[in-house]
Amino acid sequence: MSLLSFLEHTSIWLALLTLCLLSYTRTFHVLFTIAGGAFTKATASTLKLIIRQPRPYHMTIRSPSMTTKLRKSYGMPSSHSAISIYFATFVSLRLFDSGLLPLYKLLSSLLVYIIALLILWSRVELGHHTTAQVLMGMFLGIILAMYWNDLWVNYWTTLLYELKLDGQLGLDELEVMWNLVDEFINKRIGLTS
Repeated sequence: MSLLSFLEHTSIWLALLTLCLLSYTRTFHVLFTIAGGAFTKATASTLKLIIRQPRPYHMTIRSPSMTTKLRKSYGMPSSHSAISIYFATFVSLRLFDSGLLPLYKLLSSLLVYIIALLILWSRVELGHHTTAQVLMGMFLGIILAMYWNDLWVNYWTTLLYELKLDGQLGLDELEVMWNLVDEFINKRIGLTS
């Protein structure tokens, strides 16, 4: 399997990795990180519908999935780029705020960014996106990761501490979290149930 073939299916690999991580750790932090990825995907998809910039359709498409059918979706910004960079940035921010040795923090951050940048490169190389679409996805991912990190540091960790929750996901904690998400949406976004 070539690198490009592997990177072609990053959505599948990322989803599997995320589910494995959540099932292994079962913590609020991992769930919050996944929610940030979903928020990033939703934001990128909404922006695509607003901007409506087509994907690059040209004869040099190297992706087998794109040569069999023309995509009817839009390309600006690249969702794969936004999500990949979101995860790389959010994980790096959390690593640098952890108690790990500085060398481990640096090497771990470099590793997640190298993987994310390979995904960005593959989106252009396979003909799914233009360079501008990938760069806009990258900027979106960075901005949303910084916002999501701020929410974690300044809101959720304090709330978990005040509720005396240990960070593990059990049935009682899931009910508490459901109520907190509802409360958060009502306070921050102004929606009512």
